[in-house]
Amino acid sequence: MLIKARFEDNIKDISYVIKLMNRIVNIEGHDDIQLYIKGYGPSEILYKNLIQYYHLEDNIHINEREPKNYIYISSSPYETLGYSILEAIAEGNKAFIYAGEDGVLQRIYQKYHAIEFLEKNIQDDCKRLLDFIDHKYTKEQRAADVALMKDTFIDRDYANDFIESSIGCMNELKRGSVNTKVSKSNNGKKSKLEYGRDLYEQYKTKPLLRAVLNNEKVFNFAKEKYEKRKIDKMKQIYDQIKPSHNKVFIESFHGNNFSGDPKYLGIYIKKHFPE
Repeated sequence: MLIKARFEDNIKDISYVIKLMNRIVNIEGHDDIQLYIKGYGPSEILYKNLIQYYHLEDNIHINEREPKNYIYISSSPYETLGYSILEAIAEGNKAFIYAGEDGVLQRIYQKYHAIEFLEKNIQDDCKRLLDFIDHKYTKEQRAADVALMKDTFIDRDYANDFIESSIGCMNELKRGSVNTKVSKSNNGKKSKLEYGRDLYEQYKTKPLLRAVLNNEKVFNFAKEKYEKRKIDKMKQIYDQIKPSHNKVFIESFHGNNFSGDPKYLGIYIKKHFPE
């Protein structure tokens, strides 16, 4: 079995898995089961002390070379998406995970054949995990899981979706919040900036001016002036956009799920600033 996480026990609760290993190895007698823990953080001393206390030095390994075939373990009550869980599934491995205090992981991963959920009950989780270890994960189930993963996470073009949505929002802002002086720049007439750029390109085709304008120093000077004026123009436009004081934009995993810090920021705002 494998855990890859920050060693912050109040967030990741890796100590629970060490206690679960104590049940599996010392009480149930399955001393052939190994747990690999990879990561760094302030709780490392706690984990080493627990391993020593339960005499699990031969069964739990911290920051040693991880196995290629494993069951991934996640016991965090606050996990948001679980990239390491996705990584395990992508590599053809199973995962034994806690659904989280808000059940986010349950909603994300309940359709995967590779997933079984722990419930933070040592005795029940021990039996469930041992059964899960013995349960065969078939080639057909792996293919179905990979197809589901691609459909959910990989095939979606997050960047273009975000850009298109942002452009839509900006166009709405321009129509609703920017004065008529700014909107005139969209009626087909060239701005002074565009006119100057086009004039420079036109001058470069003239034999007498080509040598001067193609000179590196002249080119860099003109480019610097153009970029400065372009930035100043954008600032003028953005300065005229009046932000709404009763709206907050929160991005959470590209809209794929509402969880983690963004979720709790949103809940706090809704509770304390309902307006």
